[in-house]
Amino acid sequence: TLISAQPILQHNYRSVLPPPNTGMSCFELLGMDVMLDHKLKPWLIEVNHSPSFTTDTPLDLAIKEELISDTIELVGIDPKQIKKQMAEEREGARNRLWAGVKGAVTKKAELTDEEFEQQMEAVLRAREKHEAKNAGGYTRIFPPVDNPELLEHYNTLLDGARAEFQSSSGAVKALGAIMKAKEARERRMNGKQKG
Repeated sequence: TLISAQPILQHNYRSVLPPPNTGMSCFELLGMDVMLDHKLKPWLIEVNHSPSFTTDTPLDLAIKEELISDTIELVGIDPKQIKKQMAEEREGARNRLWAGVKGAVTKKAELTDEEFEQQMEAVLRAREKHEAKNAGGYTRIFPPVDNPELLEHYNTLLDGARAEFQSSSGAVKALGAIMKAKEARERRMNGKQKG
């Protein structure tokens, strides 16, 4: 279920935070409705982008409180970092505002492809270490540890999900182009009829 949604989640993430970034800039918490049958076998009912955090019972409160606490710890939300980020955004906005007046130049780090790859690998290792240390009640399921067959199976499913996403998003773009062409043709035809 999660693998099939990965391409759209990645697309949404990258539309807000284009690469390169560390992948720790935001997160999405999905809610899963599961029903247990008479043999206590779980059945997935639906996956929600906006799960409910209402707490109607003490059990709800205990579960959701731990979920939120573990999520904040796993994601690594740091109030000091948030304040620093907000200050940097204000400074960036101020620099952009005055760029035309003062001729400000934005500095860009120059890295070779190899240096960039090494830097991203180090960031990934640090992220994995952080996740392992701060998982709380979460269990890592992807990528599977010490199970190359399962990883290969998951990667096959991911490739299929990506191909489906690309074909469906491509179809939507093509349909939009067809509709625009049709509207333009109708406008031309209406213009000729009036003249």
